[in-house]
Amino acid sequence: MLRTLLGPLLAALFLLAEPADLFYDPGDETALAQQDLNTTEDLNATQEPIDEALLLDPLRPKLIYLTPQELPSTLYVGQSIELTVNALVTESNYDHFSVKLHESSGVRRIGPGPRWERVDDNRHRMRLFFRITDTQVRLPEIETRLYIDGALEDMATLELPARRANPVATNPHFTGVIANELEIITHKVERFGEGQNILVMDLQGHLSNLADFSLQGVETQGTDWVDDRPPQTRIFYYALIPADQEGVRFNYFDPTTGDYRRFDLSFDLSNLGQRISTHADISPKSRSIPWLEIFLLSVASILLILFWFKTHRNLFLVMVALTVVLAVWLVLRDERVTIQEGAQVRLLPTSTSTLFYVTYRPTEAIALKRKDGYIKVHLPDDKIGWIREEEALD
Repeated sequence: MLRTLLGPLLAALFLLAEPADLFYDPGDETALAQQDLNTTEDLNATQEPIDEALLLDPLRPKLIYLTPQELPSTLYVGQSIELTVNALVTESNYDHFSVKLHESSGVRRIGPGPRWERVDDNRHRMRLFFRITDTQVRLPEIETRLYIDGALEDMATLELPARRANPVATNPHFTGVIANELEIITHKVERFGEGQNILVMDLQGHLSNLADFSLQGVETQGTDWVDDRPPQTRIFYYALIPADQEGVRFNYFDPTTGDYRRFDLSFDLSNLGQRISTHADISPKSRSIPWLEIFLLSVASILLILFWFKTHRNLFLVMVALTVVLAVWLVLRDERVTIQEGAQVRLLPTSTSTLFYVTYRPTEAIALKRKDGYIKVHLPDDKIGWIREEEALD
């Protein structure tokens, strides 16, 4: 209704304004694109006939050589590893490579697919990332083919010996993370309901299984956001902790040293009124402000003031006062909703977020924010969480 009433006023304002150039001309931009020399072949697809004897003939000039960079001397179950393969090509006039990864065991490939990156005219590099899942490890055999004028001219394979991975022993403060390096970028503690605080940590790990991070002894915890792009992984982690808890201690396992690295994190409980800076959705008291409506009311007020200067009619001043009062009311008002029986209240506005409360009868609540089909609600018992919009009766 408000937008409908303000529509004619805004239309009048835009008609009075000078036309503006709404189009951007980026100009004549040019860029050099490197030719894509990679193709990935389907292991199940029918391949062209290959004269193996011809390719393996020792008198035939070798056009491509594969060499791996050394892997860690000791492997651990759950560890993320990087396998870097270098290719030396003795022929410069070639079309492209093709890459095959044959079967493996005890590992799971993570990150992007296999691709050769040009180092210079004759050298290429491929980075592969794996997560170890078992004590018996066999990395995939890597097969690379070289094509010249559309014809297969040479092929090279790289087969690494099987390895054994050691299981990592647990301890009372172990988070389940195995990482070459782990960093707390930032952290924040905020009030979250009666007798509870919420801890949020922005964590980054190098060659890690950081998405498995968890604190022992914490009932409600989870990962809000994961950016897993090996070798780096970054997450937003949250945990509900007692309101009087002044810190946490945890550790992770560093496979480069074969030992645990410990974090002792202390909290300043005297300054809990600030918003969480890492992720506003977790901040319990954060709420949305109807900026569009306030903007429309501001434009309407300016128009009314201009009309008053032109006509000196006090009616326009009264209307300005009403728009100001309406804007203040929009900012301060509490939007109330009725939540249906059996609604699932989650910590974050995602279907995979932690479920910490279910309503057992229709419940009145204050709507703090709406986002992506969810409503952040403040319940009468001071619980704060997110429900799906269809779980609200009005």
